[in-house]
Amino acid sequence: MFDLKTLQPLARIPVGMGPDAITYDPASRRVFVMNGGSGTASAIDPKSGGVVGTVVLGGQPEEPACDGKGHMYVNLEDSSKVVSVDTRTLEVLGRWSLAPGEEPTGIALDRAHGRLFSGCANNKLVVSDVERGSVVAVLPIGARVDGAGFDPAKGLAWSSNGEGTLTVVHEESPTKFSVVGNVTTALGARTCTFDPRRGGSS
Repeated sequence: MFDLKTLQPLARIPVGMGPDAITYDPASRRVFVMNGGSGTASAIDPKSGGVVGTVVLGGQPEEPACDGKGHMYVNLEDSSKVVSVDTRTLEVLGRWSLAPGEEPTGIALDRAHGRLFSGCANNKLVVSDVERGSVVAVLPIGARVDGAGFDPAKGLAWSSNGEGTLTVVHEESPTKFSVVGNVTTALGARTCTFDPRRGGSS
């Protein structure tokens, strides 16, 4: 943990093995770190820098997504499932399969319609319903996916693919999705973030 103004380190926080993805949950006001090596998520109080709890996820976590209401959804790469977590109580609420998707990594959430987008290693973007825990749609994407994003203003989801493409998907309705196209990026460009103020992904 470091100071954004001075960039000086403030604390070294002990978490699980193989920490990878990280997110901030506004509902619980906690930072969550996905520990790929130990199959857990560490919940951190950003004020104190201390770990306030650990969630056993039951698989190897990749990217998480929070709905802002106290729910966090995490892709489990080794079991091709999504696990739902209560960010306040740190309880596992449920899990569901992403079949036919395999080895999910990048994740994005349409909060308004409860639709989760999981980029999978077998060139599939799996859309699931977070309320029912069921797959809604499966779309083709590029190879070596790692990141994903969603623009609620335009109803567009995307996956960043290591092959050097960004697959863009249009959410026509909560049950209908279509691939708009593939944007050329750069070979190895696998992670991404979204700037809602500019409406762009990088």
